[in-house]
Amino acid sequence: MRPLITVLMVCFLLGGMYGYLGFADSVRRPDANHQRVAETKQVTVEINRSAALYADPGFDVAALKVDFKNQMVLEKMKELPANEPVVFDLADVEAGRNSIHVLASFEDPQQFLSQVKPPSLFAIEVVVRAGGKEIAKQVFSSPTSMLPVGGQVSFDTQVHQ
Repeated sequence: MRPLITVLMVCFLLGGMYGYLGFADSVRRPDANHQRVAETKQVTVEINRSAALYADPGFDVAALKVDFKNQMVLEKMKELPANEPVVFDLADVEAGRNSIHVLASFEDPQQFLSQVKPPSLFAIEVVVRAGGKEIAKQVFSSPTSMLPVGGQVSFDTQVHQ
């Protein structure tokens, strides 16, 4: 009985390895000769908000934070009123697909002392433009200001040429 179980286990192991190798060969691999090409058009990001953004330096929370290629490109550590958009240029953008990560904090550290009624929806709108042409637009929202609002915005500089 033991030799039979051993033979079956060896068959399962070899069959599983053979199946895995067949699957691994069928998966498309990225081109090893891929050349990164810099985007020739100026890429700008505009962020509009439904309410003011607040920083909380006590907990090291920025009012607005934007990351691109795992590097922070914008961090606002002061209150940002809702009526003025934040506009900035992105550097080192590659032609093709890119993405940024945006995080906004609507939580007012002084809100418990305020009698002002908060808005019913907290939202940010992120617009990405290349050469003045809108190439991506995304809205992030939350019914409460307790948690930061945001996420990843993907854009392709070659789609809208």
